[in-house]
Amino acid sequence: MNTEKVILARSNLQTISIGLSLPIGSITEPSKGINSILLNHMTRSTQDKDEETLAEFLDNKGISLYTSPGRTYSTITTTCPPKNITYAIEILQEIIGSPEFDESTINQLVQRQISQIEGMQSNADSLLGNYTRWKAAFGDDPITNHPTGDSETLQKLTPGDLEGWYQSITKFKPKIAAVGIDINEQKMKNWGLDDLIGQFGNIAIDKIKISGSGIDYNYRDEKSTMKSENSYLSINLNLNTDASMLDTSDLLISLLSGGFSSRMFKEIRGKRNLSYSPYAIVNKYGNVALISSLLDVRPERAEEGIQTTLRLMHDTLTEEIPKPELMRALKVAQRITVFVSDSSSSYTNYILSRITSGQDWEVSKIKTQLDEIAAGNWQQEILSQWQPQNLSFAMTGEFENLHQQWQSIAGGITV
Repeated sequence: MNTEKVILARSNLQTISIGLSLPIGSITEPSKGINSILLNHMTRSTQDKDEETLAEFLDNKGISLYTSPGRTYSTITTTCPPKNITYAIEILQEIIGSPEFDESTINQLVQRQISQIEGMQSNADSLLGNYTRWKAAFGDDPITNHPTGDSETLQKLTPGDLEGWYQSITKFKPKIAAVGIDINEQKMKNWGLDDLIGQFGNIAIDKIKISGSGIDYNYRDEKSTMKSENSYLSINLNLNTDASMLDTSDLLISLLSGGFSSRMFKEIRGKRNLSYSPYAIVNKYGNVALISSLLDVRPERAEEGIQTTLRLMHDTLTEEIPKPELMRALKVAQRITVFVSDSSSSYTNYILSRITSGQDWEVSKIKTQLDEIAAGNWQQEILSQWQPQNLSFAMTGEFENLHQQWQSIAGGITV
């Protein structure tokens, strides 16, 4: 799929949202954290409007600006009342076309971001989710770089560094999504969307290639600076994948973690009382997807947590799924496309994430694809990648050395 621009009218919405996705992120940035600082700074001041003037303008027009620096792509979005759509596009043109690299504001953002990093690394749950499981799954691959960067590198950033990175990222061709009431491509063109797009270059980046750790049953543990009474576990499966398997992984996540009837909830919380809020997620980047099952447990029950969670993941792929359970999971996987339609901003971001990863974004197509996946050999597709080098374990918080236990457990649960 080569979709570059999606404009979608939704009669039930009261606002219009526009989003731009750029193929840049922490995996490609020249200095850790620079992308996040730049995008945040661009929404705070321009050459024509200082921070106070810009904030007052946005408030008066009911315009919201957001940036989301990611690992492989980053977004800039705006939401506004329909009557102020031309103002919203004009302000996007201004922040993208004439950013102001004010040193004092940059320094404030740097210190705020350093505090954010320290907060994430001091909390065991956050450390696991943002850093540890990525390092376990992908080793030294740049995908492990978190978008917030690191404190030491951020302290050295200069306005010149940011200006150089700005010149680099605006050479790329963005993907565009716009969702709102009573819009179409001609109206968006009349309002200035094409002029906004014209501020970017025409470089299209190739699909980023991401590698796994390459180590059989890889393991990573890290201690957070803040003491925790629990252990936080993540059991991961890397999928070397394409766009078609991304929807397949959504069905697996629904079975494992799709509500109170899901397998992790019933077995880990309901039956064993191992963890209050176990869940599974999938992250989709470049040529890989990372499936992670996460839970917090008492340290003395950590080994049981590993055994139970890994067995649940494996059994879900190797045993026949009862039809009522499969149908419930299918509905959960399809339901997200209904939820996102409640607001223009969530729908815009959803479309951007889909077209950036090369997936279909239309609700009817997604539902049809999931129906076809559920009726097919989807378990075997994922099970084919249940290999030692694709399985990893991560842990933060309070724990004993579980390295050997993990390798023994993972080695004993085979295809």
